[in-house]
Parts: sequence; C-alpha cells; structure tokens
Amino acid sequence: MIKKSRIVKLSDDMHHCSSICHDSKGHYLTFYYGKECTDDQRVALLYYPNHGDDYFGNKHYYVLEQKTGNPIVFNYKGEIFLIYSKFTDCEEDGTPIDYGRNIVQRWKNCDNFVARVVVDDKNIILKDINKIDKCYGRLARCQPVEFNGEMLIPMYREADPISEVWSFDGKNVILKSQFGFIDDDVEDVISKNNLQYNYLGSGVAIQPTLIEEKGNLLAFCRNVCRSNNQQNRNAWFSKSVDGLNWSRIEYTGIPNHNNSLVAIPFSGRICFVLNVNASRDNMILYDSKSRKSVHLNVSLLRSRNSFSYPNYDWNGNILNIVHTNCGRIMWHQIDEEFLYEAFGE
Repeated sequence: MIKKSRIVKLSDDMHHCSSICHDSKGHYLTFYYGKECTDDQRVALLYYPNHGDDYFGNKHYYVLEQKTGNPIVFNYKGEIFLIYSKFTDCEEDGTPIDYGRNIVQRWKNCDNFVARVVVDDKNIILKDINKIDKCYGRLARCQPVEFNGEMLIPMYREADPISEVWSFDGKNVILKSQFGFIDDDVEDVISKNNLQYNYLGSGVAIQPTLIEEKGNLLAFCRNVCRSNNQQNRNAWFSKSVDGLNWSRIEYTGIPNHNNSLVAIPFSGRICFVLNVNASRDNMILYDSKSRKSVHLNVSLLRSRNSFSYPNYDWNGNILNIVHTNCGRIMWHQIDEEFLYEAFGE
C-alpha cells in the first residue's frame, strides 16, 4: 500500500492554488506564490521526471511573470497545457481601476492565457502562448475532464458569479455553457438557509468541479455566500446530459465554507476532497459510498494554519492530490490498495 506526502515550496512566500497532471515523462505541478493579490504574485510550473517507483523525483521549474495566478495544468491527447490568469487592473474597455485596500477584487479583472508545455533537455518551455478570446474576468480552478469525447474546462466569472464550462480542442478555448443563474426558486433557497450575497455581487456558485456519472456530467460548486449560521454553508450542485444544458442549481448537504472542493471518480463512486468547517483547519478525502474519510492536512509551524484549494490527477492506480497546506503545497500519492483498505470495495 502506498500513501506518502511531500511538501512543495520554492520560497518562503505564500504558495496557493495548485494543479497537477502527468504524461509518460513525469508529473507537472503548478501553483502561484508571492503575496496574494499583489504585483509580486506569479505562477510557477514544476516538472518531476519519472524515477522508477520514486514518483516524486527531482524537480525542474519555470516561473512566469508577475501578476499571474490561478493556473491549471492538464494533459490533452498526450500534450501538456497550462491555463493561467493575469491581473489587468482595468475594466474590459481599458478604464483603469483604483482598488484601494480591496485588492482581492483584482481577481474580477483578469485576462486568461493558454500555453503548450514542452520539456526540452529537462528545461520547461512554454510555446504557443495565446490570450483566450472573450474570457475576460474568468478564472480556472478545478481540473478539466473528458466528456463525450470533448475536453471540458470548468471556469467561472468572479464578478456577479456564474459557473461556466469551456471546450478545448488543442488550440482554442471556447465557451460552451453557463449555469448557476439566480431565479425565484434559488432565491427561496438562499432565504431559507439565511444566505446573503457577498462582495462579488449577485451569484452564489463558482469554481465547479466536474465529474461524469452514469452518462451525466455533474458539477459541484463552491458556495460564495455569507451566512449568519456557518453550519448552513454547503456546496451547490447542477447536472447536465450534454455539457450544454444544465439543471437549476441545488443546495446540497456537502459542507462548503467559501472554499473550493474537488470530486474524484473511484471504483464507481464519487470521492470528495474538502474542508468540513469554516476555519479551514482540516482537509479530508471523503468517500460518498462508505461515508468514511482520510485526513490529508499536515500541520506546519506557520502563522496561517489552514488547508484549501485541492486538485487531483489519476496516474494508473496512483491518485495524486495537491492542496494548499499552511502556505505551502502538499502533494499526496495514494494507491488503490490503500483506498480499498480505507473505504472498502
């Protein structure tokens, strides 16, 4: 059985929002580091070549320019691609914005880029870097999935939040669908659960994690509402048969305290990586079938003892999970044998 973990860091700065994938050569891990929401923030891309059973191996890394963030890395037909955002600090028409102290609002005004990742003689090279058309103010967070032969990228709009699905063909990233709209029924759910909109505006669900189940595409979304009762903050859910038309968002019983979560396929059921309380002081891998969980958080001697923003990648029978861990990136590798022992058949 395998269950091992590694702390990933490039500096003493805050590390955040990681993503992971693999190809036949090795693993690719990305995140951003530097003081969050400042000009110093920038995306890092790490490459770990295969070393037999030592999956972690040695790393090579590439650092992007300042003001970049929210990266995801993924494998499309054997090639590795990176999507990331960059602060524009202006409206879409170019009008400059003075955020004052509310620098977290910079996420509302980003351009997004897609690039092909090439490893040449152990060096990481980004090729064919292109700004994604009509993607202003959007952000990526969770891993893309293949559905009905199409690569779908979950994204979201930060201002007046809405969840989105974009399609990728190896070159172009094109908006396919949106969901999470507010209507009278959703307003009733908001009122019943004592929820309120936050500073992002009119909207409740962002950062969808997509998973296929029995021919349907399911989306579980981060709840960005405020609440007078923290125990009422749960994830939102929507379903599609084609990735184009979505059901009205529903309020689930899955705990979600203003943090992203990921849904992971395993042995015909769904596992989740998520927090279960508002303080973000844990990170668990939860099996929806057995209702058992494995704790993933590792406490470190740092001022901010919190755990957030998970992502995953299956490499054969090895499940790779990455997440923010006390300002560092934690990378776990767990094999199927361990999961069967923990959760059962």
